[in-house]
Amino acid sequence: GVKMEVSGHAARVALYFGNKTQVALTSLATQLAPADGLAVRPSNLDGTLQPRTQQQQVFEAECVVPFAESPQLLIRYVENGAEARIALRFPLVASKFNQPLQTDSADFFRRWKLHEANESQQVFKLKDASASPERLLSEGLRLAVLRGVDPQPANTVAAGWLATKGMTPQADAASVLLRLEVNAAAGMCRASLRMNGAGARTGLLNLIVAQLS
Repeated sequence: GVKMEVSGHAARVALYFGNKTQVALTSLATQLAPADGLAVRPSNLDGTLQPRTQQQQVFEAECVVPFAESPQLLIRYVENGAEARIALRFPLVASKFNQPLQTDSADFFRRWKLHEANESQQVFKLKDASASPERLLSEGLRLAVLRGVDPQPANTVAAGWLATKGMTPQADAASVLLRLEVNAAAGMCRASLRMNGAGARTGLLNLIVAQLS
């Protein structure tokens, strides 16, 4: 299981390891691959997990700069003399550090112009052209949906800022700016995302497209 708390650029991720077998699991250990832009400090983990028990390991993480993807987490243990290895993605993505940015049209497009060189785009077929993406953007990606900002009423505009260590809140450099231009008749959408960090930008855009297509 996973329990997560995020505050600004800092996160606390608790992973729960359970043993549903009738024998003890020994040599239990985790290894987190290095991640550019994400600093993680794990707590100690007891090497033995008794039958029908559960153990928790806490990871204190800080977003230092925008990062592309979550690091790989390797879990190792021994059961009945045989070593087992499980590799999975650490359950912390860059969008968890997004903070919604409520702003007006003038400020949005000022920031939009500043990040002209930091844009990624994708054109894709919508899963449901009549569905609103607002819940995904506000609850899933922690962006503020800005109504009345885009001159085209069919478009959806959202804004946020990425909290990183030492970054001034709502700074221009931390901006996360999104425009979804929808052609309802064709069921198509062009998503344009502007933010610093090419890897983080591509990862976030891929996530948006995957949810909407």
